[in-house]
Amino acid sequence: MIKLILAMQHKKIPKQIHLNELNSDIDLSQSRFYIPTTETDWQKADSARLAAISSFGFGGALVHMLLEEGSTCHEPSSHGQESGNYHCILPISANTLEAMDSVTNQWKTLLAERRFFSLKQLCQVAATRRSHFRYRASVVASSQFEFRQALSNLDIKDTAVSHLAAMSPEAVFLFSGQSGHFASMGKYLYRNFSVFKDAFDLCADAFERKQQRSLVELVFCDEQEPGSNGLTELDEYAQPALFAVEYALAQLWISWGIIPKVLLGHSLGEITAACLAGCMTVEETMSLVIVRGRLMMHAPGHGGMLSVLAGYEDLRTSVDLDALELDIAAINGESITIVSGPMTSIYALEEILKTRHINSGRLNVVHAFHSRMMDPILDEFEQVAAEIDYKAPVLPLISSVTGKSMLMAPSASYWRQHLRECVQFDTAIDQILKDTSSAIFIEIGPGKTLTTCVKHNRNVSKHTVLCQSLNDDSLGLSTILQALGQLYLAGVSLDWNRIYEATESSPCDLPEHPFNRKRYWFDDVPENEIATIEASVENTLPDIYDIVWQPRPLAEMVKPATKSTGWIIIGHGRGYARRLQRLLESQNKPVFCIVAGKENSLWRDILWFLNWGSASTISMWDLCDSEEYAKTLNRIINKLARYNVTNWRVVYLGAMDLTISTQTSTNSLEQDHAGVGVSGLLALIKGINKVALRTSLWVVTQNAVAVNESTTEVECADVSVAQAPIWGLMKTAYLEHPELRGGLIDIEEKLADEQQLTLLIEQMEGGIDEAQVAFRKGIRYVQVLETLPLNNHLPYVADSESAYIITGGLGGIGLACAAWLVEKGAKHIYLLGRRSLLDIEDHISFVSGTYEADLNVLDKVEQLRQAGANVESIACDIRDHQKVSEVIQQIRSVRPIKGCFTRQG
Repeated sequence: MIKLILAMQHKKIPKQIHLNELNSDIDLSQSRFYIPTTETDWQKADSARLAAISSFGFGGALVHMLLEEGSTCHEPSSHGQESGNYHCILPISANTLEAMDSVTNQWKTLLAERRFFSLKQLCQVAATRRSHFRYRASVVASSQFEFRQALSNLDIKDTAVSHLAAMSPEAVFLFSGQSGHFASMGKYLYRNFSVFKDAFDLCADAFERKQQRSLVELVFCDEQEPGSNGLTELDEYAQPALFAVEYALAQLWISWGIIPKVLLGHSLGEITAACLAGCMTVEETMSLVIVRGRLMMHAPGHGGMLSVLAGYEDLRTSVDLDALELDIAAINGESITIVSGPMTSIYALEEILKTRHINSGRLNVVHAFHSRMMDPILDEFEQVAAEIDYKAPVLPLISSVTGKSMLMAPSASYWRQHLRECVQFDTAIDQILKDTSSAIFIEIGPGKTLTTCVKHNRNVSKHTVLCQSLNDDSLGLSTILQALGQLYLAGVSLDWNRIYEATESSPCDLPEHPFNRKRYWFDDVPENEIATIEASVENTLPDIYDIVWQPRPLAEMVKPATKSTGWIIIGHGRGYARRLQRLLESQNKPVFCIVAGKENSLWRDILWFLNWGSASTISMWDLCDSEEYAKTLNRIINKLARYNVTNWRVVYLGAMDLTISTQTSTNSLEQDHAGVGVSGLLALIKGINKVALRTSLWVVTQNAVAVNESTTEVECADVSVAQAPIWGLMKTAYLEHPELRGGLIDIEEKLADEQQLTLLIEQMEGGIDEAQVAFRKGIRYVQVLETLPLNNHLPYVADSESAYIITGGLGGIGLACAAWLVEKGAKHIYLLGRRSLLDIEDHISFVSGTYEADLNVLDKVEQLRQAGANVESIACDIRDHQKVSEVIQQIRSVRPIKGCFTRQG
C-alpha cells in the first residue's frame, strides 16, 4: 500500500522489476491489461486515480482494498483572517530535550522556507494529528513572523514532574464582577468558536425578548457613538452583557475538556455561577440581571468604588469610614480591600491615603455597589427576585456573602443581602484552598482581577496555575489561547478537536518526530585485551575469598605495554597536573592539559591554530559536558595526532581536586560529584566514546582506598570520602569498556612529589596487568584475592527422608545441584522446570533424529536414580504462583520439604 500511495503522490506507474519474460500461455494483447516494464506517467482520467490491492493469504484469507486519490486541497485565502486579531496556538512536544531541540529547529526551517495561507490549518493538524509527549512548549501568534520569533525563545516544561499531569482536568471557575468589562469583549471568540456563539446567542435571545434590543450589536459593535466608551458607561446593559459573556466563556472552557470543580463569583459573577450550577435557568437569570442593572443605574446619588492596598482591619483602625459614609464593599485579599460610597467621600479617602503612603485606585464603575447607597433599591429588587423558582446547586458553589459552600437553593432575601453586603472573596478562596486539591484557577470574564487576588493569597501554592480568559489589552484570541498553553505545559489533557473545531483539517507537511537512536551492540574486543583465567590445579574449591593488598614491584609485571606516544591530562589535581606535564615534557613527550574555565581562551585559541606547542593547555567551560569533551578531543586528534592516538595515555586528575576529608560534608559531596567527580568522569567517558577514541584511561586519586588497614605493615592515612566513589564508578566502567582500560592509581600525600610522579609514569608506561594499584611509601600494591578456608566445619549431610526441590532442575546447574544432594545423602529430589522428562521423551520420539542435550538430561537423571534417589520431574513455571503452590502442597502431602534450591539455566 505504501508503494501505491507513493505512486499516486508522484503520479508515476513503477515498472515491474521482477518480470523478465511473460508466460507464453498468457496473452494480454487482446485485453485492456498490461504489465509495465518501464516507468510511465499515470495519466489522470475524468475522475480521480483509482487502484486496487489484493492479498491472497496462505491460510485462505483474502483481502481486497480500493484506494482512491484524494482531491486537491485549495488553500484558503488569507483575506478572511483579520490582521492582529486572528491568533492560533501551536503545541510542540517531544520525548526528550534533544528531540525537542530538533523539532523546534524543524519548525523554524518550515516557517522560514514556506508560506502558509492558513496558519489555523497548520496548527490544527499539529494539535489534532500528532501525539503529545513529555516535554512541551506552546506558541501563540497571528503570523509566521511572530511564530518564528516565539520559537527562538521557547519555555519548555517537563510534564513528568508536573503535579497536574496525572490529575483530571478540573478547575476552579472564578466569575468576574462588573469593574473589568470593556467594549467588544469576546467579539473574536463569538466569531471563531461555535460553542461560545451558541451560548451567547441563548442569553442574547432572552435579553432581546425583554428589552427589544440586540445584545450582539450592543456588545460586539465595531463603532461607538462619539464620546462614548461603549459598555463602560452603559451600566444598565453592562450587567446583562457580562452575564452573557461569562456564561458563554464557561461553556467554551467546558467544551475544551476543562470541568468546573468549584464555582465562585464576585458580585455579579456569583449570579452567573449560580446559573451554571443549575440554581436558575438562563431566562430567569437574564431577567434578574436586567432588573439589577436597571435599578443600580437609577440608584440615587453619585457614587464610586476605590481599591485600597491595605488589610481590612488596618483600614478600619486607621480611617473612620463611618464618618465618611463609606462601606467595605469587598475583601479581596489580605491586603486588598474595596471601599464603596459617595464620590465626595471617595475623593476625601484618597487624600487621606496619600498622606499615609497607602496606594489606591478607582474602579471602572459609576455607582457605589455593596454600600448603603444601594438601600433604596433593595425592596424592589427583592420583589423581582422572589418571582424565580430557585433550585439547589448541582455543582459545588461557594457563596461570596458567607465565604462557605452553598448547599441549599438561594432565595430572594439571599440576593438582596448579596447586593448590599461585603463580598467575602478572600474568605471564599481560603475555603476552596482548604477543601479542594485543585491547582487550576480560571477567571471566567474580562480582566485578571480575581486571579491576581488568588495569586497573593497566603495559602496558595507556588504550583497553582492561574489563567485569564479575556483582556482589554488584546481584543483577539491571544489571552485565552495563552491560558490554554499554560494548561498544556502543565500536562493537562485538552480536547484539541474542540479547540480547533473548524473543517480546515486537510493534511499538510509537518516536522517529523526525531528518533534518538542508541547503539546497544558490543564492540569486538581485541584478542590481546581478553583476560584469561588459568584453572586451579587443586580440585577443591576454597570456602571464602577476601580482597587484600599485596606488594608487587613493577619488575613482576605480566607483560609490558606499548610505550606511550602522547599524553592528555585532565584537571588541576592540586598542582599535580602542572608538575606531571613538566616531567613528561622533559622526556620529550607531547602533553596537552584540559582544565576548567575560559580564562585567556581567545588568546589560546589563536595560538592553537598558529603554533600547537604554545597552546598545550586547553580550557573548557564545563568539565561535565560530554559534547565539550568530544569537541576538545577532536581538536587534539585532528591537529596533531592525525587520527592515531592508540598509544596515548589519558590521565584524569580531577578527582584529586575534590574536598579534603576534614572538610567533607553531604553538601560538598553533592557539589563535588556534580562537578569533577562522578559526573565529570562519566562525561569524559562519553566524550571519548563519541570520538571513537581507543586509548588507555588512567584515573589518579589520593588516599581514596585503605591499604592493609588491618595490619601494621603500611600506615594508612584517613580515607578520602569524597574520592572513594570514583573507584566504584571506574571498576564498573572498565568492565563495560575494556577498550579504555588503563587503571586506577591511588597515591599518598606524604611521599615526595618527584618520587610519586616517577611512580605514576612508570605504572602508566609499564603495562596494564593490574587495573587497581596503590602506592604507599614508594611500594607498589595491587589488589588480589586471598583464600580463607574455614577450619573445623562439619560436612553437610542431607536428610534421606525429606524432599528437596530444585527449580530449573533440568538445566545444567540444576542437575549438578541434584547430583551434589544425592552425594550428600538425599533420596527424594523434585526437579521443577518449564519442561518435564515426559516432554523431553515425547519430543525425541516425535521429531526425527535425536538431540544431544536432551539425551544428556535423560542420562544424568538415570544416573541419579541408579544412585538410589527417587527423582521426579514436574512441569511448572515458577512465575505461576498458583501452580507453584499446588506443587508444594502435593509434595508436602507425601513427605516434608527440607530445602529448595533455585537454579536457572
